[in-house]
Amino acid sequence: MHTLTRSPSLLLTLLLLLASQNTAASNTPPLNVVVTIKPLHSLVASLMQGVRQPQLLLTTSQSAHHTNLRPSDYRKLASADIVFWAGATLESFIPTIEKKQQGHTQYISLIKTDGLILLAIRGKHEHDNHEDPHNNHTDPHFWLSSNNAIKIVSAITQTLIDADPNNAPLYLHNKKQTLARINSLTERLKKKLENTTAPFITYHDAYQYFEKEFHLNRITSITLSEDSTPSIKKIHSVKKLISQYKVNCIFFDAPTQPPIINTLLSDTRAQAIALDAIGVNLSAGPDLWFDLLDNLSKQMAECLQP
Repeated sequence: MHTLTRSPSLLLTLLLLLASQNTAASNTPPLNVVVTIKPLHSLVASLMQGVRQPQLLLTTSQSAHHTNLRPSDYRKLASADIVFWAGATLESFIPTIEKKQQGHTQYISLIKTDGLILLAIRGKHEHDNHEDPHNNHTDPHFWLSSNNAIKIVSAITQTLIDADPNNAPLYLHNKKQTLARINSLTERLKKKLENTTAPFITYHDAYQYFEKEFHLNRITSITLSEDSTPSIKKIHSVKKLISQYKVNCIFFDAPTQPPIINTLLSDTRAQAIALDAIGVNLSAGPDLWFDLLDNLSKQMAECLQP
């Protein structure tokens, strides 16, 4: 009877191979991820829990349109493996940096995610054309739709797995947990905002993804862009709409109420309420996106519902 003998050298080779693979995996540096704005950072942070927290690029309330990056911000981008950003309509400075770097960093524009429901910037018929330099672009506030957030989470997960396959099981677990939270929040917001049909006005037209998803009744915005100033003609037009539709709520962008709001409120029963589309007053982290939408629903429901 012949017995199968194993060569000691072969066994040693196999053991060394396995050891080298384990060592390579353990010595792989953790993925270095940077995200430009708080809402998107929140979704990435939710997916990277237990691996490494992503870095947030824009930590202040400064407009992403006109950000002046610090040297430390440039270093942060240069050292990143992946940079998740919204798109050129919002962070117009990113394409220039990406071209200059030409390094190992992978830039992912999340507005290009497959399957997103994207909306055109509204109001060309409501505003003078010179008011807003971005009025030929897609509305960049796509994260305010929970349906879009689901697509974004799936796309981010795949990007992370492709770059860091060793942590794929954890990314997939976090994806499942994050999607469950999104679905639960969406159902809760639908109930909270059900039959909220009262007309309202926003200062900056930043909320249409949220409005359309929850069937809210915005009748106009005072400006197309947070950086533009309404014309006298527009101000008179808004005053007429407040009277015509008996508007009780004018929403402006936190943290600062524009002075023109007081002019619009005079001789009306309307009140001014701050909304936040980007998380100005919220702490960055995996809960921010959920708190952001929850706060939007609370502020709107409290003002609009009888």
